[in-house]
Parts: sequence; structure tokens; C-alpha cells
Amino acid sequence: MQYIYDLCPKCKDKLVERMAEDPPGHKGIYCPNCGSKMNAVLLGEKKAEKVMYKITLSQMRSINGKVEKYLKAIKQIGNCGEDEALEKRNADGGISFEGNLLNTYLRLELLDEIDDMVDYAITPSFPYKRLVIQKCPDCGEEAVYKEVEISGNETQRGFFVKNVTIGFGMIFAVNYKWMKRYIT
Repeated sequence: MQYIYDLCPKCKDKLVERMAEDPPGHKGIYCPNCGSKMNAVLLGEKKAEKVMYKITLSQMRSINGKVEKYLKAIKQIGNCGEDEALEKRNADGGISFEGNLLNTYLRLELLDEIDDMVDYAITPSFPYKRLVIQKCPDCGEEAVYKEVEISGNETQRGFFVKNVTIGFGMIFAVNYKWMKRYIT
């Protein structure tokens, strides 16, 4: 049995567990705090337990010219100030952060920004796969990968977002807009 964990992209305060075998018509979950659609962020065969995970930044690679980016990430990951981040950077034996499943997920997301600068290990091993959500940089809508017919025999593959034309309170057309730019 697999479990999916949803997270509000705005509040980021609670993981909501659901079964991966939800019916095909499952429309998603909405945040009880702000009403935003929650995103599926983790997938695993284990139910969430009260496990504390430890992330240890074990080896720092060259950060020449990227010290500010590195320190900014360490300040966010460790929820600390500039002096403490500098102290952690110079510490022998690596930098460690502990937290529950939500804290660990959020820290891993921040570590993605500096993964070219550091190596890290998680103990105990992290039993969940992180899911990637593709968003349109223009409108913020969730993008889906599909093949769309352009004309006749011509098709285009890629990430698309719904482009809805509305007039006088009625929906005239739902088209798909191709994502030409890099999606974050």
C-alpha cells in the first residue's frame, strides 16, 4: 500500500496523508487555512511515524563566488542568523539538522538550491520519494505533460497549462498553452 502526502504551497505547515489508490476522479485536497490546492509532495510505502530525521551536510565542495547563496540556504535550513550560519560553515564534522517528516522535506527542498555545493546524508534513511510539481512561471498554474494536436498530423509534446477564455461569466474555450520557458 502506498501513501501520498500533500502540502499547501503557501502555508507549508502540515502534511496531509492519503492513500495513493484514490479514485481516478480525485480532484485534490484544499488547505483548511487558506483554501489553496495542496500539492502531492511525498510518496512512500510507509505511514508517517514520529521519526526524527537527521540531515548531515558531510562534504562541502567549492563554493567560490557562491558564498552568499550558500549562507542564505544555511540560514533558511537551520532557521538561524548570519553569525550562526558562518559558524556552522566552519564547523568540523559537518553541519547537522534534525526534524520530523515535514521539517526534513522542507529542508531537502532548500538543499536542492545548493546541491552542487554540498553532499548530505539522512539518518535514518528517508523512505519517501519526493514528487516534483511543474508550475507555469507566468500564471502559476500546475502544468501537465501531454501531446497536443496542433493541426492535421502535427503534434507538440511538452508541459502545458490550461488556458481558459472567459466572457460574460461563461467559459468559451479551454485550450492548452505550451510551456516554452523553463518550469520551476
